[in-house]
Amino acid sequence: MIAPSLNPRWRDVASVVSVALALQFVLVSWTFPISALVTDTPLFYIDGAYHWYQMHVARELGLQGRLTGYDPYFAAGHLAGVTMNASAKVPALLALVFGNQFAETQIYKVYVFAAAVISPALVPIAAGISRIDKQSTWTATALGLVAWWASGFRWYHTAGMVSFVLACYLALPYVAVLERLVSGFGNATKQVIVLSVVGAAGLFLHPLFPIPVALAAIAHLGGNWRDINWLRVAVALSTVVVLSLLPNLPWVVGMLNADATLAGIGGYQRRVDITTIPKEMLGLWREDAMGAKVYLGVLAAASVAAAAASGAYERRLARVSLAVWALIALFSAVGAAIPGVGVVQPNRFSSAAYLFLVLAAGIGTGALVGMFTNATLRKRMLAAAIGVVCATSFGWSAWEVAREISYAPVGHYGPVPPEARNLGPKSKWLLNWLAVNTTSEGRVLFETSKARIHDRAHMAGYYAISADREFIGGPYPFMFSASFWDAFAFGKPIESIPVVEFSRYLDLYNIGWIVAHTTASKQYLGSVPLVVPVEDHEDLRAYRVGRPLSYFLAGSGRILERGINRVVLTDLEGSEVVIKYRYVAGLSADPPTKVEPLWLPDVSRPFVRLSSIAGPRVELSVR
Repeated sequence: MIAPSLNPRWRDVASVVSVALALQFVLVSWTFPISALVTDTPLFYIDGAYHWYQMHVARELGLQGRLTGYDPYFAAGHLAGVTMNASAKVPALLALVFGNQFAETQIYKVYVFAAAVISPALVPIAAGISRIDKQSTWTATALGLVAWWASGFRWYHTAGMVSFVLACYLALPYVAVLERLVSGFGNATKQVIVLSVVGAAGLFLHPLFPIPVALAAIAHLGGNWRDINWLRVAVALSTVVVLSLLPNLPWVVGMLNADATLAGIGGYQRRVDITTIPKEMLGLWREDAMGAKVYLGVLAAASVAAAAASGAYERRLARVSLAVWALIALFSAVGAAIPGVGVVQPNRFSSAAYLFLVLAAGIGTGALVGMFTNATLRKRMLAAAIGVVCATSFGWSAWEVAREISYAPVGHYGPVPPEARNLGPKSKWLLNWLAVNTTSEGRVLFETSKARIHDRAHMAGYYAISADREFIGGPYPFMFSASFWDAFAFGKPIESIPVVEFSRYLDLYNIGWIVAHTTASKQYLGSVPLVVPVEDHEDLRAYRVGRPLSYFLAGSGRILERGINRVVLTDLEGSEVVIKYRYVAGLSADPPTKVEPLWLPDVSRPFVRLSSIAGPRVELSVR
């Protein structure tokens, strides 16, 4: 068993952490900018508005002491809360705690800002745990910071996948502790405690946190298999898994048992293409690859460390790091080919693959310098060639970081700063149109967009809550059978739906208005009786449906009010009432009323039937 050749000097590590935090704080403050941190200016680029919706729903449910509840704003009612909140649980918790003092938009921005500042500082912590020298720690930290700004991580973070990026950086020191446990160095009890606590936090932060950790664990177990006390390691790792999962069981069970899970957004990041590995390695950024210029240099430097690092421990660490990279890169490229795996969006992990190389690349950079002074002529020539590759890669990446923080309209991995911006013209027009032309007596069939044509974001959740209007579809494309996105309606291409059937859907879901953006949808709607175009704005077209509005299929009454986990019916008449809301398990009524599902032909989910009604007023909720 090979012991680390150097002991950590935590004072030196603290210095690197401090510099990383300070530098990242300055850079993020400039691009955010920090002046917008506690203003009402939203951060809604790509998934930001969807996470705002998740925060809002989670806070409303949290105030009721619940993790899940009934959401009437989408798909004619569905189970919401942790069932649809894979990655926004931390900001949702912050909103629950601080929601009385700050607006939800402000809380979300503070979380995004803090996550951005913290992430690169986790690299030197991992370096300290791994016992690499001071110079290598500085280099690895610089590469980790560059990767945050000039790779897919920057796009993911600004696109709203904030928790995922932070979870990937957290995985780096986590795996460093795991490596010491597997190798038999240090106090195993303390390591199990640290891994369990941080593992629970990482799983709460993002449910995909265990995936890069598990793949890295496989590589470390394989790299140390001859020296491992397998019984000891099996017991320790089993304990870590159980203790990490236990505090997360309430939301894990709630998410897995619900109708709407991660499968709702599984349509993204699930391409199967082995050629993306060399494309991304070469820094290509295109539809089928998300490469970065820093990748080739990091891989080259890590390879040098594996072959020529001064210590046996450093060489083994680099070799295992290369194995981790290979496993994660392979999973990213072809993992979606495995049935059921596409739901975790494997493609997004390619950035994490290269992040796991930065420690080895830090070691390799120092080893490369040493080869110039101590090696033979042939090795010096090889070192010179590799040095040119690394210098070009790192220099080009530094230039890309400068471009990334620039406000100039040039190519960026994320949006051109500032990141926090006021609502765009489409959002302002649409919210005004909803307020002026619609009422709460009917629903809006709203066409969402995979390409995020609504001011570059998935805005449906914000629109529905802000306008207090119920939408048919989901706050995100691909969700629910009662849906509408990019010329797909109710689970089918819209042009394939017979007009008679579509008209039936309009009545069945109490649709009074439609907002569409695709040419195919507009052409189709032009052939539907009683659907009248009323206003255009850019590529949006709003329609009014000329039919009486009613939320009742049988019996009569009216919807007095509704909100998260609350639908109040009043003036009820009839021995049996059927409402145009979807039934979910656990839905109950106050005062006690029989609530049961009613299945209708050609409809994938049942509606709500009420019988044994005690009075004219009933409140529905999930209890």
